[in-house]
Amino acid sequence: MYEFHSRCTFESEHDLILVKPTTQEYPAFTKMKDISLSEYDRDCFIDIRPYCDTSPHTVHETTSVNRAYEIFRTLGLRILVVVNRYNQCVGTITRDDLTVEALSKDMLTKGKTL
Repeated sequence: MYEFHSRCTFESEHDLILVKPTTQEYPAFTKMKDISLSEYDRDCFIDIRPYCDTSPHTVHETTSVNRAYEIFRTLGLRILVVVNRYNQCVGTITRDDLTVEALSKDMLTKGKTL
């Protein structure tokens, strides 16, 4: 018996799903270079308001990295909006921005003012 993520069990190795045949079965997506848009299409807008969170969690631009990390951990967020003193969006923070690698890279390039 094979275990997968402790919740799924398989009777034999033949029950496992192989990656290569699975990726071959899925359709290939059109490459961006193969898409052509007319001038009219380029001037069109898509209303994404129905899909947007109208009250996202925010932090002030002077919020510490420790506090931002704490907010991510306690609320389970994917993205955190950074606002200035006028409550205007000046940036976003993602989970990847708070990894040790990303933070150490920023500390090396920007110094201790991070």
